Amino acid sequence: MKVLGVITAIFICFYMSLNKYGSFIFRLADGLFIIGLIYLLIALIFYIRNVGFFKLIAYNKYRRKFIKTKYSGKDKISKDFSHEEDMMDLHEFCEEHYGEKWSNKSLLIYAIPLLILSFILSYLV
Repeated sequence: MKVLGVITAIFICFYMSLNKYGSFIFRLADGLFIIGLIYLLIALIFYIRNVGFFKLIAYNKYRRKFIKTKYSGKDKISKDFSHEEDMMDLHEFCEEHYGEKWSNKSLLIYAIPLLILSFILSYLV
């Protein structure tokens, strides 16, 4: 979490030194909003990766690719793929590809206060 604080501080310093429009508080509010929005979007991407619907889409993509590479035209029609030995089941696929969940807690801890602080500072200006 210290890394996110350092990244935030560096970004704010660069943004405020390169942006010459508006008052100091307005530039600070803009910088905080931008970095808070970036952290929030990254946290949402992590959340979407951990959701089951997208795991199902990835599994169906894996299944189609497996069938396409392993079998030809007539074999695809006559073959029962529900009991295929070499193909992973959904739970095996999820354990292998999504075994470790990506945590978005630290990103949300930084994103929400930064966005709230930027809104407060923008109303002060």
